[in-house]
Amino acid sequence: AAEIFREHQAWAARHARALEDAVLPHHNDRDPARRLRVGFVSPYIHKHAVTFFLESVIEHHDRAQLEIFLYADVARPDDYSERLKTHGAHWRGTVDLDHAQLAQLVRDDGIDILVDLSGQTANNRLLAFARKPAPILVNWLGFPSTTGLPSMDYRITDAYCDPPGMTEHLNSEQLVRLPGTAVAQSA
Repeated sequence: AAEIFREHQAWAARHARALEDAVLPHHNDRDPARRLRVGFVSPYIHKHAVTFFLESVIEHHDRAQLEIFLYADVARPDDYSERLKTHGAHWRGTVDLDHAQLAQLVRDDGIDILVDLSGQTANNRLLAFARKPAPILVNWLGFPSTTGLPSMDYRITDAYCDPPGMTEHLNSEQLVRLPGTAVAQSA
């Protein structure tokens, strides 16, 4: 785990550190009565394990409190992609966008909390996250380890994957441990 952390930090230093200068202030509406805008970014918004875990969250979110955006880096959406669209989420196809364009789209959408569902896996969008396109950045699912990005604020986990007091020093993010497990699977 320590070696993975060092490698992810080294990757971030090589590829993402220079992008920190491009971070702009956020101008999101600060009205506490408005719905929060939450975006999920992933190349796995199709028939994939990430979607099996994500669907329940999207389906059962409180539409009075949250407005959901799916930034789907998916070349060929399938029936699983289509199902997610029916749960009241805004669909943004991002496969043709580079990292800077994706970051700008997130800013333009006024996203308050942006959730990475890939981590350090193939086709990730961590270089968009390095640009801090939303005030709060969260990593969840996809890869159960740190991204290494200084810009990533939180990583959602649980006490099984990250026992308290044992893994904090191996993460660039602050760990948010959910009670029980950090995943919910659709039936």
